[in-house]
Amino acid sequence: MHLSSSCALASVVAALFSITMSVTGGAEKLTNRTTVVSSDPLMDDTVNADCRASLLHGSSPAAKSDQTPGTNYSINGGDIQRLAARGPAEITALQAGVVRDRRTDAIYVRGGGASELIYYVDGVPVQDAFTGISSARISNFAIEEISIATGGMGVDYGWGSAGVTNVRTGDGGPRFHGSAEAVTDNFHGDRYDYNLYSLSLNGPLIPNSDRLTFSVAGERGWRGDRQPHATAGGMLPHNSSGTWTWNGKLVWRPIGSIVVRAGAFASDEDWKEYFRSYHFDIKHAPRSVDKRRAFWGEVTYTLSPRTFYTVRGYSVHDEYKSGDGVYFDDLWGYGRPNGNRQFDEGNLFWRWDDMQLDPDSLAIGVTYPLHTPVIDTVIDVPLPNGDTIQRSFVASGDEGSVWEDYLRQKQSYMGGKIDLVSQIHASHELKLGAEFQRYTLRYYHHPFPQAIYRGADGGIRYADFYGFDGFGSTEVDSGWNGA
Repeated sequence: MHLSSSCALASVVAALFSITMSVTGGAEKLTNRTTVVSSDPLMDDTVNADCRASLLHGSSPAAKSDQTPGTNYSINGGDIQRLAARGPAEITALQAGVVRDRRTDAIYVRGGGASELIYYVDGVPVQDAFTGISSARISNFAIEEISIATGGMGVDYGWGSAGVTNVRTGDGGPRFHGSAEAVTDNFHGDRYDYNLYSLSLNGPLIPNSDRLTFSVAGERGWRGDRQPHATAGGMLPHNSSGTWTWNGKLVWRPIGSIVVRAGAFASDEDWKEYFRSYHFDIKHAPRSVDKRRAFWGEVTYTLSPRTFYTVRGYSVHDEYKSGDGVYFDDLWGYGRPNGNRQFDEGNLFWRWDDMQLDPDSLAIGVTYPLHTPVIDTVIDVPLPNGDTIQRSFVASGDEGSVWEDYLRQKQSYMGGKIDLVSQIHASHELKLGAEFQRYTLRYYHHPFPQAIYRGADGGIRYADFYGFDGFGSTEVDSGWNGA
């Protein structure tokens, strides 16, 4: 015969607790360090418990039929800071049943598609509406806990049918805490210019009180070669990556049963991609920029030890651009009236390569190529409304081959959600909720931007766009191509 307890815990963060239990007619017993594991990856830190003790015979089954299909993992902030992995995606990829494609960075959970894994950051879903793939860039120093659930998910997790990764940032407390970290390989002989600098601070806004607290964190990353290759013989040119991430949160506890939270998080990434075919024209190899801004707020109200509800609202704004390494988002700069430079079938080198050396440089023992001057031409570009605009385009010279693709995606979405959880019985939990989301999508893709000099007369014929005008610069909200 064993003494055990049946506890109903609503909205409990998975952590290590000391729990006091009492039995009628007996003395109170303080248990040793007891681990409480939440089955809900979207959890809060308000503890509501109702424990009843009973005398039970036997032992628990080896497997629970309602929990076996899925697996839950919880990693606290202290363990996260000791990991070599950086960010929620890399940490998720370390778990059993999770596979990461190193080429595309897509993550697959238990055989599901990449779009079936969803990330939440402080309750805010972060997912690319164009690709369906989630991503979250948060400094490890900002993370209080990551909860990962794999397997079949309930309807309250939307499209996260393969798995859910919930990132919860720190709330701060009655005392100040700060962390700083600097990582670099620049003091090592075989270096790839890897640099990472992180800083975080949290604490009270009212001294010695947790009624109003804050937390902030930021991170700067720079990699001279974002994908080192052992066979490359060192760093690849034009293959760098620069990132910025930052986040902040305010927590207000006006009374014991109400907790108000508000915060924001953001990230910027600017990276370049090496292509062997552009090795001798490397400055025109592609460049990409990805930006995200998110704002959110929530109120949690505890109605009773068994029941609470949460009301949450959020707004997220993402923008992605990819194009030529020189002209990037200057679409007019791609125009080539005399055609884009291509391979010359009769020569080993490209036609615009500098095959002659500057005699003055040879005289002083230095070899500099003799540059061919770039010659521009001015063209009257026809616009869709019948007007024309004068633009200057490269007509000839040693300018190189421009990257033949330009992509711009912009999305913003806002949403609201209400959840009610009630532990109506030790073995039965009631969940009710509703969520609303509204998306605004803008898309522009031109596979032949070198023809943009033709304007409305064939220059935008092959462009695919909505939410932007034919030149990808002005936002359009109405009409056949409105957002």
